[in-house]
Amino acid sequence: DIFLSHTWLTPGRHKVVSLLFQSGWKFALCCWLLSIIIADILILRDVLPMPFRTEVEMFCFKGEVQFFFWPMLAGFLGTWMGLLLSPYVKLSNAKMCFLDVVSIHQTDQELMERGIYGLGGFLSV
Repeated sequence: DIFLSHTWLTPGRHKVVSLLFQSGWKFALCCWLLSIIIADILILRDVLPMPFRTEVEMFCFKGEVQFFFWPMLAGFLGTWMGLLLSPYVKLSNAKMCFLDVVSIHQTDQELMERGIYGLGGFLSV
């Protein structure tokens, strides 16, 4: 379903992050939402502390509110957890992927050439 080729000019970490976002964004989005909901529930049940206070005047409300960065932290961690776990989660309509670096030799010029010319036959199987 998907054929991925690569270039040696791009750093490996950029390729990994790009593939994680391309293939795991749906799962990461679900983890982000779930982690924020959990953080909000824990805040409402007074499990997570809210040590800071500020005066707010907005629309018909004027008063002091408590705040902290729990939902933002939970969302950040949930997103990255979702991205890092997404390759291990089997979704119902997951596509098959062919990565040419696995089948084509990368250092021996003759083997690389044979691998490139034999790629069509390999993919037809």
